[in-house]
Amino acid sequence: MTIGSHIAWDDTVLPFQLDRSDIRGRVARLDGVLDNVLKQHAYPPVIEALVAEAYPDFAEVLRRFGSPPIRSTATLAGNIANGSPIGDSMPCLLALGASLQLRRGDKTRTVALDNFYTGQKQNVLQPGEFIESIDLPKPVAGGVFRAHKVSKRFEQDISATCCAMSYQLQGGKFTNVKLAYNGLAPSPCRAPKLEAVINGRTPDAVTAAELDAAIAASFTARDGLRATWTYRALVARNLVLQFVEESTESTPEAV
Repeated sequence: MTIGSHIAWDDTVLPFQLDRSDIRGRVARLDGVLDNVLKQHAYPPVIEALVAEAYPDFAEVLRRFGSPPIRSTATLAGNIANGSPIGDSMPCLLALGASLQLRRGDKTRTVALDNFYTGQKQNVLQPGEFIESIDLPKPVAGGVFRAHKVSKRFEQDISATCCAMSYQLQGGKFTNVKLAYNGLAPSPCRAPKLEAVINGRTPDAVTAAELDAAIAASFTARDGLRATWTYRALVARNLVLQFVEESTESTPEAV
């Protein structure tokens, strides 16, 4: 393909002709234009800073959430309503105790995200109803939130699984544990049997064998395009073990 050499490369539209052909046209150079568009549509710095300050791991999950064009056009409510089994925001929101404000005309209601999904890509939304807002409880003193996404590529890739966990330590023991995953069930969900293994225990009392048993009792084994069940179950257990082991490093005691 021959491109007009008399036109500067920083121009956004260039004429071309296919070699040994009468086909002519114009090709758009979008690199500079696209950079300017993305800069205008990035997360507002104040919002990014607030999320990073309160929940650094959530901010990291969001940073790896799709490509800049996707993040610039998508909405958090859309991600929730779509209900993909591997939606990345939902484990974080579930572990943080999020609730949804739903609206249909002048009628509103509040639904805990825990109770929103009824099956794979199915939820409690009624015809004409939509998610108006997502509410998160304020961070509590001594509260800890951890999250990590595992995927084949580090960025802009679909999860094998994402695990999120919130908790407090009182007297060296875990309390108020909320643990959630994607990729293990028909919809993102809490893992109450794993929470029960952790709640009321000291970090050194939580064992891999107990977590493995709780995972086996909580989810139906199924292989997927992104990972086998063996791999997902192993990662699901190891992420919890990592969060538990790291809890002793710098976690403040709740009062």
